[in-house]
Amino acid sequence: MIAQIRADVKEKLKHHPKRLRHVLAVEKTAHALARIHQADETETRIAAIYHDTMKYASLSEQLRYLPASEIERFQSAPVMYHALSAAAELEKTYGISDPIILDAIRYHVFGRPHMTLVEKIVFVSDMCEPNRHFLDWKALDQLAQKDLDKAVYEIMIIIASYVEKDDLPLHPLQEEAMKYYKEVCCGQTQKSH
Repeated sequence: MIAQIRADVKEKLKHHPKRLRHVLAVEKTAHALARIHQADETETRIAAIYHDTMKYASLSEQLRYLPASEIERFQSAPVMYHALSAAAELEKTYGISDPIILDAIRYHVFGRPHMTLVEKIVFVSDMCEPNRHFLDWKALDQLAQKDLDKAVYEIMIIIASYVEKDDLPLHPLQEEAMKYYKEVCCGQTQKSH
């Protein structure tokens, strides 16, 4: 099934070579981290391959996959729509209903509290794949290999700084996720997988 999904994603993103290169690099990075952290490799790879497939879909196309409650919940953070609609499209197109895969796609943008191991790996891989020239992806990847939760928190800080630099508010889910992983990294909250 992975080969078919990858072929379909390549077709869908054929006019966006940079995005396709990113997606394939995220898959490779996530696969390596899955092996290190003993996560399910199939779940991780499917989520990584599919995470950005709706990135270039029109807003109306993205929204047609989403219930009104999700549209309203993320109205202040419309960047989430491509992730939520990609998960919905994957489920509809391939019949994949595994919440681990779907949530890894849904929450790859800025994470959430209590992420599964696969969610954390896809979240981190999205930012520390080798084509990310605007940050020190190597340092993030090395950190992720040793301590996935610290890498998650560091990436959340980076993402928040970009949001704030654009004078945008942090979404409440983003704030909750940052608070949770700060507590995890400080030993105030038990790690979850």
